[in-house]
Order: sequence, then structure tokens, then C-alpha cells
Amino acid sequence: MIVAPITCTIANATKVTGLSRSTLYNLMKAKQLPYIKVGKRTLLKITDIEALLENGRETRH
Repeated sequence: MIVAPITCTIANATKVTGLSRSTLYNLMKAKQLPYIKVGKRTLLKITDIEALLENGRETRH
């Protein structure tokens, strides 16, 4: 059984989305992208990233 990850780090999010690190942090600061702190790690839920990108696409039209 293969289990897909439900979170990713900022570094991984930059790779999979093409967004810069500063853009992700700005979105988090503006409360447009929720995040989870676990110790010193900052994690982003994959579903939140997908929702952000879907909403971004919809607002352009």
C-alpha cells in the first residue's frame, strides 16, 4: 500500500508549485495559505496548496 504525503515543506512546495519561497511566505503572512508549525518545521498541507492554485486560476478568468 502506497501512502501519499499530506504535507510538504516550504522547500518542496517551491519545487512542485513553481512559486518562490518569498511568495509562499507572503501568502502565509496574508493568511491565504494556512501552515502548520511542528517544532521548527513549517509544513503546508497538500490540499491547501491545491486549493490556493485552483482559486488563483479561477480569479484570473
